[in-house]
Amino acid sequence: MIELYGEEKATQIKNKLSNSLKGYIHTKERNKKISESKKGKKRPQWVIDKLRNTMLKNGFGIGKKNNNWKGGITDLFYLITESRFNDAWKYKIKKRDKVCAICGSKKRLQVHHLRNLATLIIENKINKDNWRDFRNVLFDINNGVLLCYDHHNNPYTDSLHQVKGRKKTTKEDFYVYKYEIQNKCSV
Repeated sequence: MIELYGEEKATQIKNKLSNSLKGYIHTKERNKKISESKKGKKRPQWVIDKLRNTMLKNGFGIGKKNNNWKGGITDLFYLITESRFNDAWKYKIKKRDKVCAICGSKKRLQVHHLRNLATLIIENKINKDNWRDFRNVLFDINNGVLLCYDHHNNPYTDSLHQVKGRKKTTKEDFYVYKYEIQNKCSV
């Protein structure tokens, strides 16, 4: 038999492994272990590039074809969140609140929108040309609250965005979350 090298050898090994695993079903425990092992790890850039190229080649999931498409507002998010107005808004809320609204911690503080930007943008029909006219809506100091990392974004705890989801969390979601966490801690 002729010895294979390089791409041919890799293809042969891949096919052999694929055939040996046909019909194999992971248990729920195994899937959970796999999921836990991948948490917090980022994909290498070459994997991201390969996925992006495959999606471009097949023409799905990008731009208007993506099921999360909201009319091309990503650039608008960047304009808003990287603006000096946003920095000033965060500074005012940090100066006002000083501690986490849930636990009183002073460490790793982050500002949370009570009504998220996507909702504000869609409701007020804000675009790249008129967003500065809506500064009073976007940067309303009453639309922000200070939270520590563990209660805002931490993927390994029962943080607000882990419990209520990242998209379209409302003011009511925040107050329900706050009530649940404070009652859990007091029991």
